Order: sequence, then C-alpha cells, then structure tokens
Amino acid sequence: MAKSFAQPTTSTVKYPVPDRQRVRVARLALPRATCHWSPVLDQCLRAGMEHGRRGVRQATERVMALCPVLTRAECWQRLRWLREHACGERPLPNAWPADLLKQLREGYAKGGMHKRAAFRAIRTRYPGLPGHVIVRVARRQGWLVGSSTTMSPRRRWTATEQARFAAMAECRTVAQMALALERSTKAIRWRLGARSLSAKTDTIWSLRQLAGTLRVGTTTLRRWSAERTLRVRDAHVTGDSLRACLARGSFIRECAIPGGVVPMVIAPDQHYRWKDAARILGCRIDAVRQGIAQGVFKLADPTVSDRALARFFRQGAFERLNMTRIDPAIYRWLVREI
Repeated sequence: MAKSFAQPTTSTVKYPVPDRQRVRVARLALPRATCHWSPVLDQCLRAGMEHGRRGVRQATERVMALCPVLTRAECWQRLRWLREHACGERPLPNAWPADLLKQLREGYAKGGMHKRAAFRAIRTRYPGLPGHVIVRVARRQGWLVGSSTTMSPRRRWTATEQARFAAMAECRTVAQMALALERSTKAIRWRLGARSLSAKTDTIWSLRQLAGTLRVGTTTLRRWSAERTLRVRDAHVTGDSLRACLARGSFIRECAIPGGVVPMVIAPDQHYRWKDAARILGCRIDAVRQGIAQGVFKLADPTVSDRALARFFRQGAFERLNMTRIDPAIYRWLVREI
C-alpha cells in the first residue's frame, strides 16, 4: 500500500549536508596549487635517467623536495613524457643502421648475454631509448620466436561467449567457466574484474536451506531449476541417474521416441548435458526437464549461489512465492539484500 507524504513548503525545507560530504565540498573548494615543469626540474629528471633505477629514484626525491606540490605519480608521468619525446632527436627504427639490426636479430636468436649486449649497443647509440621500442621492432620483424604473441594470438570475445559468460558468472566457479569457455583462468578472472564481479565463491544455498527459507518444497525448486528460472551451480545430469533410469525403463517407455535411442556408453563418474541425455534416452529435452523436476535425474551440483538467487528475485520471483508463509524478518532481509 503506497504511503502519502505531505510535501512541506520551501521555506521550511532544510537539506543537511553529511559530514563526509561537507569535507569533500570543502576540499573541492580549495584552490589547487600548480607547479609548472621548469627546465631545472626536467634536467634533474634527465640526469637521473642516465643512472638507472637508483638515479631515477634519487631524481624523483629531489624534484619532490624542490616542488612539494608534485606527487610521485606526476614525476613518473613526466619521466615517461621526457623519454618518449626524446625520440624526436633519434631516427625511426626503419632508419637504424644495418649493423644494429643484425646484432639485435642475432641477440634474439641466441638470447642471454647476446640479447643484453644488443640492447646495450642500441641504447649507447640512442641514449634514453625506451625498451618497449626495441621489443616492438623485434616483434614486427618476427624475431620473437616462441613468444606468446607469435605462437598464440589473442582470441577476441564473441557475442555468444559474452552471453554465456554472463549467465555462468552467476552460478559457476572460475575453473568451471574456464573449462566451458575453453579459456584460461586468468582470462576469466580478468573478465570478472572488468564486470566488477568477485572471483571468490560467495554464499552457497542448498536446496534444503533454500526450501526452508522460502517456505516451498524441494519439488518446486527442482521445477524452477528445470525451467532455468533458478540457476544451480552445475545443471549437468549425472551418469548414475541416467544408468538407473535406463535400468528401470518406466520413464523411457513413457517418453521415448521411436528410433531415437543413440547407443552410448554411460560413465557413472561423468556428467552429461541435457541434450546428450535426451539423445542417450531417445526422448526430447522437455522429457529430461520433466525428469529433473520429478527427481528422476540428479544434477551434478544443485546448490544455488547468492548471485543466482539475486537474479531469481530480480526476474519477479516474488510473484511465484506466497509471502504470507515467509517469516517477516526473512522477507525484509530478502528485500534489503536482494
């Protein structure tokens, strides 16, 4: 039932600003001090680059002491800018001498000290040259034999893979998603981070716990799982349940299609997709779903994660439930958390 709130007049309305917001507004109102990069500061950074990492560290500390407004990140950004713009005084890589390119090619072919000697010779000829410029030249020439860039090029995510990933991220682990999508666990974790999702396993609900919380039967939960309304962690059908169904034969006689049985060896320790189970039993997928709802077929992992439960409620699950049977405290928790 909607509540009506009386709207006060503008003269009596006050909008108190929280303490954190007031501090944030005060900080934004302060004038920001700027420090322009002078030739003295640039010369200090250039001198530090000539002495390696230790020289860069000492030069950064010296610049921050001369100009306290600057941060370490701004000094590093200025170092990169000076290193990149110093390339304007040097020729492009395609205009490098033939002896340097030959030494670089031999260095990548032999590796080790030969490669370091080639890098040292190029940087002696062109001081301040970034290392990624040299690596880019070798990559474009095809000298990086055996590297991950040349042997296994990056595979882009298609629209179908993105849709499958979004569906599995709510109920599968990183290892399961990597196996299903044929990608590395590092790629799966990076994709989860890009979607602001955690790779850690969240709270897991068993069917018995979920049935007691929502005040429904396990048969209803299995029916929702068969309809794909409530996603479980692993919806594959176990091999033991398939072998038991074939041994009984009653379910097969009711739902079998003439000539639809595909002879296949069923491994009891393996899990099968619904489509493969329908081919083995010689029936339609709707019959497999009906068997899952009735408990004839067992699922590999029928537990439910918090993400899958949140999606279940976002899709209008409150219309499927009898709210009068749910405890009021649990209902308020569901509304607040989900």
